[in-house]
Amino acid sequence: MRGNRILVVNDEPNIVRSLAFVFNKEGYDVSIAEDGAQAMTMIRKSKPDILILDVMMPNKSGYDVCR
Repeated sequence: MRGNRILVVNDEPNIVRSLAFVFNKEGYDVSIAEDGAQAMTMIRKSKPDILILDVMMPNKSGYDVCR
């Protein structure tokens, strides 16, 4: 599992911190985006293996990011 990249996209800091802590503990390389627009930029640059998306976020929803 080591080296797998996860991008956590959520506008709630407590949720992001909790998820990042758990995934880091399991050996994942975790990146964080605060909204859908920032997520799109990070996806293009780093090509994460897994996305954890919130549905309702500012600037671009999780549904828009999936499309």
